[in-house]
Amino acid sequence: YMVVDLEIDPSGQVSAVWQRNFDDRGWASLRKLTHAEFSDKWNEYAEAGYFLRDQEAYILDGTRYYAGVWIEKQASFGWASYRNVTSAEFSERFTTYSEAGYMPIDVEAYQMGDEIRYSAIWVENVHNVDWNLRRNMSPTQYGDYFQQYSGHYRVWDLESYERNDAQNFAAIWVENTNGREWAAVRDMDSRGFTNRWYAYRDRGYRLLDYDSYETDNGTRYLGVWRQVNDRPDWVLKDDVNQLMQDHIDEFDPTSMTVAIAKDGEILYLRGFGHGDVADNKWANSRTVYRTASVAKALAGVLALRVEEDGDIDLNLSTSVYVPDMPAHHTHTVAHTLANRSGIGHYAHHTTPDEVQ
Repeated sequence: YMVVDLEIDPSGQVSAVWQRNFDDRGWASLRKLTHAEFSDKWNEYAEAGYFLRDQEAYILDGTRYYAGVWIEKQASFGWASYRNVTSAEFSERFTTYSEAGYMPIDVEAYQMGDEIRYSAIWVENVHNVDWNLRRNMSPTQYGDYFQQYSGHYRVWDLESYERNDAQNFAAIWVENTNGREWAAVRDMDSRGFTNRWYAYRDRGYRLLDYDSYETDNGTRYLGVWRQVNDRPDWVLKDDVNQLMQDHIDEFDPTSMTVAIAKDGEILYLRGFGHGDVADNKWANSRTVYRTASVAKALAGVLALRVEEDGDIDLNLSTSVYVPDMPAHHTHTVAHTLANRSGIGHYAHHTTPDEVQ
C-alpha cells in the first residue's frame, strides 16, 4: 500500500488514507517539516521524478509544520504546487494554471496570523477532464453546489476550515467520466464516520479523501468514497435491497447482515440495522452474530466435503467414529446431519432413564 492522503490534528495525531500500490511505484510520506525542510524535499523529489500528491500545514506546540505525500510519476506530465498564499494570490494562480491547461488535485486552507492562507497542487490536465474548484463556501453554499454538480461531477477533494468565525468548505469536483458511484459525507461524529467507513467498504467503495475539524459541537469528520469493484453494479442489487427491507418491515429485527456470492466472488454485501444499539454501531459484514441453527447448514456442507475426500462414510453408525457413545445411540452420521438423530443439547434434553 501507499499513502495518498495525510491529516495531522492540533494534538499531533496523524491520520492517513492508504491505497494498494498496484504498479509498485515509489512514494514518500513526510511530516513535521519546517518551511525550509519542505522546500528541500520538494526539490529533491521533483528532481527524482515524483509529484506532490497531498500537502498539509499545521501548528504543533506553537510551531508551524508541513507534511506532504510524494508519488513517483509513471507518465510524463507537468505539475506545480504552492502554499501559504493569500486569497488574492490564490485567485491569480488559479487563473494562471487553469489557463495553462492544469487542473487542481488538492486544496487546503488554514489560519496563519490574522488571515486565511491557501495551498494547492495542480497537474497537467492531459486527459482534458472537466472540473470545478470552489472555496470559502458556507455549509449551505457547499450543499447547493453539491446538488448542482452531482449529476455530472464527483467530489475529488474536500476541505473544512474556519474563516471569520464560521465553518467554511473548499472542494474540487471532477468529471465522473466512467460513471462509477461515489459518496461525500461531512459533519460526522466519530461513530458516524466509523459506521459509514464499514458500510461503504461493504458496498464496494474505498476512502479517497478524509479530514477532521473542530466545530461548536466537537470534532467532526468528512470523507469522500469511490466505487472500486463491481458490487454496486450488480443487476439484482436493488431487488435484494427491497427483499431485505420487506423482511425488516415484517419482522423488525435489530440487525441483519447479508452476503451473496457466486463462483467465489462476493456480489452483494450489506448490513442492516444496528450491531450495537446502545453504542449506535451499524451492522456490517464484520458484525459478529451467534450462528444458532445456521451451524447445521455449515456442518452439513463441511461433512459432505469430508466425505468427498474419503475421510468419512455418512451411512455408518456414529458410534464407529465415537466409540464411547452409549449403546442406545444407533443413529448414523447422516442422521445427525439431517437433524434426525434424536440427540438434544438443550437443558430439557436429559439422559433417558429407560431405553426401549
